[in-house]
Amino acid sequence: MLTAIAGRIRDPWIGRRLFGLFRRAGLAEVAIVAGAAVLTDLAEADRLFRFSEGATRAQACGAVTAEAAAHWTCSLEGAATAGEFCCAITGFVAAGRRP
Repeated sequence: MLTAIAGRIRDPWIGRRLFGLFRRAGLAEVAIVAGAAVLTDLAEADRLFRFSEGATRAQACGAVTAEAAAHWTCSLEGAATAGEFCCAITGFVAAGRRP
């Protein structure tokens, strides 16, 4: 499910590749800072990350079965009802200096 949802992001792994990209570009003093936004409200997370749409898209493209999509959605709702829902997204900031 998460792969299907991340598939709408052009390069979901770019943050993890920034250091190498900056170094290969010839930059010196490359620094990477990572920060995470943590959400514990399912409705807010769904507005931002569109989990419901992602489940529908994953099913439509054959990445998961209808049962798997429903199970995943229900597990999120169950976690929210129990007060245990938590998700996070990591953001990266990269800086470097031209020698």
